[in-house]
Amino acid sequence: MKKAVILWLCGLYVMGCASVPSVIKTSQLGTVGIMTITTTDKIGWYGENNNAGLLGNIATKAVDEKTGETSSSLLPLTETTLRSTFASKKVNLIDAGVIQNDSDYKKADEDAMSKAGGNIAGPGYRVINANNGELAKKLAKNVNFKTGMTVFCDFTKMMGTGIGKNGTANAGVTMILIMYDENGKNVGQRSYFGKSKGTFMVAGGIYKAESLMGLFPEAINDACAKLAADLNE
Repeated sequence: MKKAVILWLCGLYVMGCASVPSVIKTSQLGTVGIMTITTTDKIGWYGENNNAGLLGNIATKAVDEKTGETSSSLLPLTETTLRSTFASKKVNLIDAGVIQNDSDYKKADEDAMSKAGGNIAGPGYRVINANNGELAKKLAKNVNFKTGMTVFCDFTKMMGTGIGKNGTANAGVTMILIMYDENGKNVGQRSYFGKSKGTFMVAGGIYKAESLMGLFPEAINDACAKLAADLNE
């Protein structure tokens, strides 16, 4: 499931996404509207194919929810940190509720392929197609932003020391931003990887879920710090 979503996103890049210069000019961004923030429903091991099939993923998701290892619980913090990062660079962001309550946003089709692949949205957001320039154009007019943005987060656990699944591991996140201008034109995408400094113990692939989850704020902060370094007036 997770692999399907990643491949789907990679497909968007191949379909003609423009690149963004090494420095993102905040003056060119203008007012920004986050149209959606999504993630896959499973926190897999970094670099591994975590596709266990539909039934396997349902069973894994049930266990993850019981232990508290859920990627969806990380989206509110990610959005808050992302908004704080832009604010620190004097970038104005449209309030989430303004976009979520827009009539065109409410009736926009959700992306069936993405949802089938296990993609889920943050509170109040819809799983929209990250290549939906027409929706970006409508929202830009309705709620008055210059740059529309979709955010996809891939939360992972990654071994740091040891052999196999024995040793210490870190929490990681890859944050993908896809941007559109007020005419719905794709003006580029950026990817930021963040990794926790802290680690948790793994023995035979077994670990405490709460130890992993407690490290994601560090990973999110690391990814957003790299974004901040790219933002320049």
